[in-house]
Amino acid sequence: MTVLSASLPRAVLLGATLLPGAALADLAPADVWQHFKDVSTLYGGTLEGATSEQGDTLSVSDMNFALDLPFDAGKLDLDLGAVQFREGSGGTVTLLYPSEMMVKVTYTSKEGETFGGDINLTLEDFVSTASGQPGEITFDYAADRIGVELDVPNLPEGLESYSASGFLADVTGSSAQTLASGLKADSRISIGAHEFTASQSMSLEDEDGRVEVKSSSGGDSLTAEGKTVIPAGGIDLVNLASALRSGLSAIGTADVTGYRTDQVSAKDGAVIARQRVTAASYATTFSLDDTGVLIEGPSEDLRLEIEMPTMGGMMFGANIDSVSGTMRAPLLMDDAFAPAEVKLDLVGLSPDETLWGMFDPTGILPRDPADLSLELTADIRHRVEWLDFANVESAVDALSGLPVEPESAQLNKLRISAAGAEVTGEGAFTFDLTDLQSFDGLPRPEGKLTLRAKGLNALAQKLVKLGMPEDQINGGLMMLGMFSASDPEGGEDARITVLEVTPDGQVLNNGMRLR
Repeated sequence: MTVLSASLPRAVLLGATLLPGAALADLAPADVWQHFKDVSTLYGGTLEGATSEQGDTLSVSDMNFALDLPFDAGKLDLDLGAVQFREGSGGTVTLLYPSEMMVKVTYTSKEGETFGGDINLTLEDFVSTASGQPGEITFDYAADRIGVELDVPNLPEGLESYSASGFLADVTGSSAQTLASGLKADSRISIGAHEFTASQSMSLEDEDGRVEVKSSSGGDSLTAEGKTVIPAGGIDLVNLASALRSGLSAIGTADVTGYRTDQVSAKDGAVIARQRVTAASYATTFSLDDTGVLIEGPSEDLRLEIEMPTMGGMMFGANIDSVSGTMRAPLLMDDAFAPAEVKLDLVGLSPDETLWGMFDPTGILPRDPADLSLELTADIRHRVEWLDFANVESAVDALSGLPVEPESAQLNKLRISAAGAEVTGEGAFTFDLTDLQSFDGLPRPEGKLTLRAKGLNALAQKLVKLGMPEDQINGGLMMLGMFSASDPEGGEDARITVLEVTPDGQVLNNGMRLR
């Protein structure tokens, strides 16, 4: 089930951080308005408005941002209302927005159907100034509070209603933007308490009834900063590969304290599920350029709760000391290999005693917190330009080999620790791309994977005491014995498995040939 509110906080934050040094020449109101229009063009859209001048003030009314969507998918229009640009002291320009303003969003399909709604903004003590010189403008802004209300009366079929609201408190930020062979923007924002809530209802296909989903997300504080480069040719949504090769890049960080989300699902007014997540802190780092994409971030002191009223009001909860993850990958077609990485560290997973008590009320299993660590790295290359969306299908069809080719892969770390047992692993492989016959169309691997386990026999005995079928447990232990050997280094209840692929394509398990 898709919840539309998921993107609302991100959209507000993105708009704030990407809004258009010291003043080197006086700015005129017309310079700032032209800057807005030039930036809009680089993002692939068109910004227009009716202008009038009176004294030191340039007024723009009926502002509209229009964007033609790729693949003839229709058009997006944002009616932005009005703004005034007033000459200030020291060569600055003050931007004057009404304290209450409405942004009207309209999507028009190629068949002429329209969907959309209104975003109502309330700006309390909002101040925004522009300084610098034409082509090099820094925007500074602050507000005691920014309120947001979204109403979408015109919805696609099946979605009956959607509304959202939220606020940002104690907002300060800046964005230094340079227009020279494209756009370079360096932006920062700081927010105090913030909260967004959303509600949507929909009819069920082939089933009577109505589903309602209410969600909220927020935090005690948020800080973010980012740098963006848009090449002179702008962004072509159909071919992002071209923009990346021309210099498109973005890097940003965001840190949230007191993070929380809550979602309630109901059918015909009766709650069927509730999910809640809280974290003392939540951080994200993102980067995108011609070398690839990187997403990573840690979170501390998490609390997860799931309530199922239709199942007797059962609630499942757990605490996690910390979670961190990394994902890195190249994006562009290239003859050279580039690094890719997936990393996950979960420390201190502790289910609530009520959850333990459902299947282990007498405490047979150890209650030690569970840990999971995984680190995979590889060197790969793309033989298809995936971000040239219009030509991906034909490029894949014309390809004689694999669309993604691996040169090497490494399991740098694997560790799973839970219920008194532990599994660890490490390994590395290289791949021969000239041999696609030995392994049925896949590059022939060469290397070794080592897996170790401790405490599995003891865990199996405890599972039998819990009532699990003894024949199934014993069958699992027999399979383990067939593919593993005693590991003297690990102690009495320890097993080891070494899987090896030799240069001539043999597959060995602890020295015994499997293939």
